[in-house]
Amino acid sequence: MANTISTGTIPKALVPSVKGYWGAFKSPEPQYPKLFKSEKSNNLYEEYVSIGGIGLASVKPEAVNMTLDDVKQGHTTRLTNVVYATGFIVSKEAISDGVWQRRSIKQTASLDKALEQTREYVCANIINRGTNSSYPVGDGQAFFSATHPHIKTTATWSNLLDTASDLCEAAVEDMITQMWALEDSNGMKRNVKPVKLVCHPAEHFNATRILKTPLQNDTSNNAINAIRNTGVLPGGHVTHSYFDDADAWGIQSDVEDGLIVLDRWPKELSHEEFPQALKVAFYGSIRFVPGVIDPACMFWTPGQ
Repeated sequence: MANTISTGTIPKALVPSVKGYWGAFKSPEPQYPKLFKSEKSNNLYEEYVSIGGIGLASVKPEAVNMTLDDVKQGHTTRLTNVVYATGFIVSKEAISDGVWQRRSIKQTASLDKALEQTREYVCANIINRGTNSSYPVGDGQAFFSATHPHIKTTATWSNLLDTASDLCEAAVEDMITQMWALEDSNGMKRNVKPVKLVCHPAEHFNATRILKTPLQNDTSNNAINAIRNTGVLPGGHVTHSYFDDADAWGIQSDVEDGLIVLDRWPKELSHEEFPQALKVAFYGSIRFVPGVIDPACMFWTPGQ
């Protein structure tokens, strides 16, 4: 049970000469919307079912029946909404004597920030745990895996860079090329296109040089920067403050049903009085769930 904020919690608040308080920092710009698509949820959970479609047509000789194909249902991804909540309790004495109100100690702003950053960490962990098989996506594999199963065959596909590499121009080109080569379970090109480079803030300046230098980065070659000149990454790069691994990086694709966050109910801030104890509880809650529908939405490497 958390302690109640009382007159002794912030004793300086009882001193008129205190001019101000510090320690509450401004909320950063939301980062999860740069990677996740938000959708409204109206249920306990939502399901997304994968489908293996029709393959290439074959030659039909005259007067001979055509070869028919079929459609097959694949794996199902279920995203179950989760409630996240926090709060604090203030005694009536603390409110009456000014501990709570004096000098603008705005703990409700801190509560709001706690909920916002909780969402950031929960969403970022989808990627932070992306290579961990203990956190599988709908097809039973880790988000980033070399053995994602195809729906209509026993073959597999990969959204991990073939050879793990730290962030560099050559590795970015290799990942884009690997993305372009992706096929579906019928052997048809998926036509996945790269959109943006995603990395830890420690790689921000490196990513900027790789994407924006007119010539090849960190070489004496008098050659153009093909990534920049062909515009293959129209979204530039995104540095995400909530990533754990400074060496890991990836490329987000244009796959429509990729990273998603379902909002069951929006952020709520409220309070409740407890007359018998002469206390007031301030609390906030939010209910949502992030997840991955199609793992082809992002290719990844843990670095070296």
